[in-house]
Amino acid sequence: MKRVIASVLLALSVFVVSCDVTTTSLQSDSAATGTRAAAVVAPKMTAHCIDVGQGDATLLEFPCGAVLIDAGAADEGRIADLTDYLTAFFARRTDLNNTIEAVYITHNHIDHTRALKAVVGGFTVKRYFDNGQLTGTGTGNPNWVRKNSPADRRPGVIREIVD
Repeated sequence: MKRVIASVLLALSVFVVSCDVTTTSLQSDSAATGTRAAAVVAPKMTAHCIDVGQGDATLLEFPCGAVLIDAGAADEGRIADLTDYLTAFFARRTDLNNTIEAVYITHNHIDHTRALKAVVGGFTVKRYFDNGQLTGTGTGNPNWVRKNSPADRRPGVIREIVD
């Protein structure tokens, strides 16, 4: 488990570093001169702890992208809580084009993976990481991602982090 956490933190660090160090926005200084000045905005991360009942799903929002840690739900009815939250999030962050940079599954228990199939089916996922566990109660959706996710939504890179 320590290796999984360390791997997740390392991958998140790489993602954060790959974001622009600063975000600039151009603002008009003067309508008469048409000159513009750059306003520097400090980079930030916002953690969205999504209520999915007895389960885990945390969305990390960065200026340049979003990362999902776990795609859990208490039961089949709570899957929509996660997908509805993500839909509303991407409606606000249209610059991200319904794209999740990476999905990290901390461990393959059903309360961490139940909504994974719906997430990959409904949004573009660039990278997928899990611990490589292929059997057990929470492995159905991770195994589906590896084998059957829609071709246009399949994560470009699938990584297994073995403890």
